[in-house]
Amino acid sequence: MSAHAGQGELRVDSPSAPEASRPRAVEPEDLHVAFRASPCPVLVTDREGRLLATNPVAREVFSIDPASHSPRLWDLAGPDHKDELLAKFVEVVRSKIPTDVRVSISGDDGVRVVDLQMRALVDKSGSTTRVLIVGTERTREIDNARLTEMISSAADALPWICVVASEQGDVIWCNQSTKRLCGSEIRRVVDVLDEQSRDTFVEHVLPTLEAGSEWEGPLTVIAADRTKVPVAVLFASRRLADGGRFITIVARDLSEDPASVTGLFSFHDPLTGLPIRALVFDRLSQALERASRSQDYVAVFALDLDDFAAVQRSTGRSGGDELLRLVAGRLTAAIRPGDTVARMGGDEFLVVCEGIHEPAEALKIADRLRGTLARPFTVRGTPVQTSASIGVALAKDHRTSAKELVRRADTAVLRAKSAGGNQFVQYREEPDA
Repeated sequence: MSAHAGQGELRVDSPSAPEASRPRAVEPEDLHVAFRASPCPVLVTDREGRLLATNPVAREVFSIDPASHSPRLWDLAGPDHKDELLAKFVEVVRSKIPTDVRVSISGDDGVRVVDLQMRALVDKSGSTTRVLIVGTERTREIDNARLTEMISSAADALPWICVVASEQGDVIWCNQSTKRLCGSEIRRVVDVLDEQSRDTFVEHVLPTLEAGSEWEGPLTVIAADRTKVPVAVLFASRRLADGGRFITIVARDLSEDPASVTGLFSFHDPLTGLPIRALVFDRLSQALERASRSQDYVAVFALDLDDFAAVQRSTGRSGGDELLRLVAGRLTAAIRPGDTVARMGGDEFLVVCEGIHEPAEALKIADRLRGTLARPFTVRGTPVQTSASIGVALAKDHRTSAKELVRRADTAVLRAKSAGGNQFVQYREEPDA
């Protein structure tokens, strides 16, 4: 194929093809339009490297002033790449073999990185008369690669478990703390969870993430040495620019001294990993706002463990802490995706459920929570029997504040305790005496 450009007839140096198979000759105007419209920087030089033509993108990328004298090609590169670009250019002119080179360019908006492909344009005698240069800017992908490297290095310095996984829970990346705890060959999130935590992940965590919500709570990880490590975990679903999703996982080892770790779970209980009072009040306020539009109920369940002091006397403080973690795990497993379990302090927990269509539905949930906690626990290898008193309070809109709704649930739980415990009571206004 041949085309006119500048002085003389030029053609791109390429293997010859039979005349019958050659396409129609491209008109000079066709090349001119393509040259101007190309999304890539395109430059044409003479065999000495002087610029003869540049398209708008090239002028923008290389900061070329059309009114100034024509620089040589290598003058456009940064000082670290001038000599390499000159050597590659000379090689193309002499050998007529296309070659690539990467250059950096300093401009008003910082340093740009561009890959240049240079190809000789020859006349009928086979002599190089022009060189065509087409660029591909790599600045963004290189910046992204550097940013990824920096983020990875920063995450490796953290003492917490950090994991990036697919929507299905396949591990894409994890930091060094995760590898030290769980081993370097982690394929799936469920592979490092104990049986109960695995069920929680499949039945509660994944559905919550699919709904676009976050999930947080206590789980148990199987370490590389096969020991069980309690962790407080925050799962979040993130969306990519192309619409795809992935999961981020951040967890803290609860077997460490909770007082020595601050910051990451500042709105979460250091013992159980559950949200604390400040966070659950914020979520409850948002739920009441949504209820104003949906006209569904928001239900609050206040739970107090019965005879928790007796458990602590028999198992010690560490045994009491273990029981609280087990209770947190059971409550988390018993609720629906999107509901919230919080620890309010001591042996007091709070459950918030929204989207309740009628009061009877809330009472069924209360009974399920009661039954969940009435089953025996195993604490330090010893069966422990406990139960819970539950107070239930309902509201349909934000005219009832979060603080007032929790107060009502607290009032109802006191009535449940007074009635003997291991039962639930719905809040009702006391008639005036």
